[in-house]
Amino acid sequence: MTRRILALVCCGVVAAAALALAAPAAAQCRNGDRAVERKLTLGPAPSETLVTQRIAACVRHEYRIQLRAGQRLEVTLTTPSGQADMLSILAPSGDRPADGENTWSGEVRESGTYTIEVGTDKATRYTLKVAVR
Repeated sequence: MTRRILALVCCGVVAAAALALAAPAAAQCRNGDRAVERKLTLGPAPSETLVTQRIAACVRHEYRIQLRAGQRLEVTLTTPSGQADMLSILAPSGDRPADGENTWSGEVRESGTYTIEVGTDKATRYTLKVAVR
C-alpha cells in the first residue's frame, strides 16, 4: 500500500513538472524578446520591397524606415505556418498604429523614423511586404 501511494505521488510530481516545462513559449518570452535590427531597402516613394527571413523564438526583428507625414504605408506579413499577430509598427512619438497585426495600411501622421517590428514566440519563416506611396 505504501509503495502504491509513493508511486502515485511520484507520478503526480513528474506530471506537474512536465506541464510546467510544456508551458507555451509565449509565457517564457513575454517582454523578453531580443531585438535584432534588420536592413530594409526602399527607393524613393512610391516604392515597395519584399523581405523573407527566418526568425527564432523570443526574437524581434526591427526594420527602420524614414517617412514624411501624409505618406501612405502598407505592411503585410505572411508565414507558411499561418502564425498571426506578429506585426507591430512604432511611430517616432512612441505611438503604435499597429500592434499584434498581420497587415496594416494607412497615412502616417508624423515625420520621422518608424520601426516595423516582427516578433514571435516560436521559430518560423516570414515574408514582409512594405510599400510606401
